[in-house]
Amino acid sequence: MVAKYPEAEERFFDEEAERQMAFLMETVRRIRALRADLGIPTAKVDIVVACDDKQVPHLISDNLWWLQFVGRINEVRFVKEGETVPQAVSELVDGAEIFVPLGGIVDIGKLKERWQKRLSELAREMERVQARLTNPQFIERAPAEVVAAERQRFAELQQQREALERRLRSLGGNP
Repeated sequence: MVAKYPEAEERFFDEEAERQMAFLMETVRRIRALRADLGIPTAKVDIVVACDDKQVPHLISDNLWWLQFVGRINEVRFVKEGETVPQAVSELVDGAEIFVPLGGIVDIGKLKERWQKRLSELAREMERVQARLTNPQFIERAPAEVVAAERQRFAELQQQREALERRLRSLGGNP
């Protein structure tokens, strides 16, 4: 109870290992988010990784067992950066593009409809926030933190819209 709290030794710090683990954890987090967004709760999925960094395939291959277990992944395939994967959605993770092919897993027509509807909702919300931000009375009278929060909200909505538009384009839809 009165002993000194143990301190980590410098020799155990490994920034490269931490960077690699952060990449793997972010990859799993993004795949899980895609699965949730696509409504794929339990089925294992294949992924395709597009990256010119030669270390990424080695990192993924060396840790494939962990990715398969934690990320519920079947197989991983590697392609060159810029190569397209038909009927797939993707996420960017630290310079690598991670694709989840949807053929046979999801009804792509329904998915496009759902995403188009979400784009419309985002556009309406962005218009509301933009109207507040362009209103001089709101800017003058509202507390600075409220104005900052609205600006942050608008930036988040823009990011969501861009991600959704990129996903629609990857499925051959028009955003």
